[in-house]
Amino acid sequence: MRSGIKSAAIIGYTNAGKSTLLNTLTDAGILAEDKLFATLDPTTRRLTLPSGAEILLTDTVGFIDRLPTHLVKAFKSTLEELKYADYIINITDASEDIEERERKRAVTLQLVQELGAGEKPMLEVFNKCDIALRDIPFPKGTIEISAKSGEGTQALLEKLDELVSSGKKKMRLLVPHSEAGAVTDIYRLATVLECEYTDSGALIYAECDARAQGTFGKYEV
Repeated sequence: MRSGIKSAAIIGYTNAGKSTLLNTLTDAGILAEDKLFATLDPTTRRLTLPSGAEILLTDTVGFIDRLPTHLVKAFKSTLEELKYADYIINITDASEDIEERERKRAVTLQLVQELGAGEKPMLEVFNKCDIALRDIPFPKGTIEISAKSGEGTQALLEKLDELVSSGKKKMRLLVPHSEAGAVTDIYRLATVLECEYTDSGALIYAECDARAQGTFGKYEV
């Protein structure tokens, strides 16, 4: 959070393919098994998007309904990452019949609301589309992928890139030599597209989010 790097939490019903997706996108090397609660501890990895922007992806424990009462508190505590994530990637198993698929999807969306993350920008992703029944339609605006084969993941990355880029502004900044330390901060908090050192200081062309715009606005030329 201090670094200003955006983050996305990968959520979904247990066994939807969250860990497989994180492994495919980031080579995270985490356990991905076809069993209940294969993931118990959140794993976070850095991902470079097509635009060059960086984001942190976090795998989370699988959602489940009708959880025993004594496990509810512990289960929800593992999902605290949702509070801090800027975006949510909701994974649904597309290989199940439509009734079961939509039931589990509803459970996930309800838990997101209960955890106070219902207003966060969300990408809805249907995984295992390579083995899904082709005559079962998907809701409009969702992304169809196979985390195992990589099919559709480029489209997912592009959509995620759009989310991260929304609200950003391209700025031309001139940092005087007397404040050269700010150049490091710009590289850390913004996406630097060009940097040229002149007699007046470092002339930087960068893509800045709202935080960076406020921090570095005094250097804009």
